[in-house]
Amino acid sequence: MEASQGRIRLNRATSEPVSIVASILKVNGYDIVPEADTELMAVAFLELIDRHRTTEAFETYLADYVVPSNLVP
Repeated sequence: MEASQGRIRLNRATSEPVSIVASILKVNGYDIVPEADTELMAVAFLELIDRHRTTEAFETYLADYVVPSNLVP
């Protein structure tokens, strides 16, 4: 992950942002579905942190990938 001109670029070799998101979700009773686009999730999360997105945009982006933990097989 690197910052470039105020933007954060995701290094494809790292899954750290997705691990952070997964941990936050799990603590709050949610999980990431197995077919989730983890690269998109990482970028959305990093843009939220970098204040380029609102929480509403984050929720809209990830609505298909995040579900209550009891719904993940």
